[in-house]
Amino acid sequence: MLYRVQWLTLDRAQDSEPARVALLEQVIKLELRFLDTANEWRTVWPPLTATEDAGLPRAVEFSVELEDWGRVTRLVALTGA
Repeated sequence: MLYRVQWLTLDRAQDSEPARVALLEQVIKLELRFLDTANEWRTVWPPLTATEDAGLPRAVEFSVELEDWGRVTRLVALTGA
């Protein structure tokens, strides 16, 4: 199951409980990759080796493996990156 987790307030107390909303059932695996300005794929954003603000990645790739559909991949280009 894939959930979206959010807190109802920006300035929340440490013991605040998030609201969970189910987005997708039958999820086996979810992977994200980020394309940096050197056209290198990263699994973490911002990169752990970034010495300054990395800004936005050039693109984000979402891959989800579902019990009924198998692997579904989408690539989203980010403008202004």
